[in-house]
Order: sequence, then structure tokens, then C-alpha cells
Amino acid sequence: MVLSSLIKPNFILAFVPALGILTLYRLLHKQTLDLRLMIFGFAIPSIAVLIWQWAITYQGGDYGNSIALAPLALESAYSNFLFPKFLLSSLFVLQGLWIFRNALIKNPILFLGWMTLLIGVFQNYMLIENGPEMLSGNFRWSGQIALFLMVVILVRHSARYFIVDNQGKAWQKIMGLGTYLAHLGGGIVYYLYCLTSIHYR
Repeated sequence: MVLSSLIKPNFILAFVPALGILTLYRLLHKQTLDLRLMIFGFAIPSIAVLIWQWAITYQGGDYGNSIALAPLALESAYSNFLFPKFLLSSLFVLQGLWIFRNALIKNPILFLGWMTLLIGVFQNYMLIENGPEMLSGNFRWSGQIALFLMVVILVRHSARYFIVDNQGKAWQKIMGLGTYLAHLGGGIVYYLYCLTSIHYR
């Protein structure tokens, strides 16, 4: 957790609050939980590093007035098509939410993944850094990392549900595979664009 926070804190910024929500839910419903692991393995190390990073970045750095709530302000600077872009970039996970909606609360991995994604998307679209670093979009990483994590979780869950357990309907399999391949193809095209664009050299 400490190394993850030091390398790129955005994953921890989305994951730890989601883990706290999952922990609270399981405690309220008297479900089994390793509370010591949650506190000493996840919460304390990551929060300690985040506080230290916040102090050296916003108290002693050149980032202006720290973090601010500014709905859609940053993303609007990059595009005028926020809603279509959000739908297209998250189509696979949205159809996964619909197909596996009955397992969302029962399956802790799905629950944790979706909480992480919601928190990451909130940070992506709602938070900015004041001052000269505003357009750097550091909080955009929270949404991107959480979305990637949810894709991995859904691929794993779909493989087990559709292939190993041989459940689900044919149209669900086709839709899930179609949206995943669309994401994969789009990612390959974008990667090739980054390799050939002068803006990424």
C-alpha cells in the first residue's frame, strides 16, 4: 500500500474509500471480515502516506490553493462531448453492471470494484487542483485506473460465470464479448496513435 501510494496515489485515493464502504457494509450486516487487515494493512499505511504527500505538495509546493470541487471544469477543457465519451469508454462495465446486477451486493469483489469506480469517476469529473497544475489533470488518473480495474474484475467474473460455470444467455455472452472487443480494438488504435503522434514523443 505504501509503495502503491508513492508510485501513483490515485489508485489509493479511489480504492481505500471504497474499501472503507465495503468494510462498513460487512460490519453492519455482521459478515466475516478481517478488521485488523483493513485497519493496519490498508487504511493506516495508505492514509499516512497520502497525508504526507498532501502536506509536501499543497502546503510547501507551488500548487496554489490545493484541491477544489469544480464539477466538469477540467474535462470540459478537453472535450465538448463528455457524456458520449463517458458512455463509450465505460460501455463494457456498464453492460456488466446490468448483467450482473443481482450479484453486485452479494459478490464483494464486484461491490468493491464498483465502489472504487464510482469514487474514481467522481474525482475525475469533480475535482481539480487550483493554480498552474489545474490542466495537468492529475485526478483524471483516478477514474482511468478505477475503470481499468473494473474491466479486469468483469473479465474475470464473466469468464467464470459464462465459461467455467456455463451460466447466462447467449445474447449476454455476445454483448459482453462485443463490447470488450470494441474496447480492446479502440485501445490498440489509440496506442498506435500515441506511437505515431508528434504530441507523444
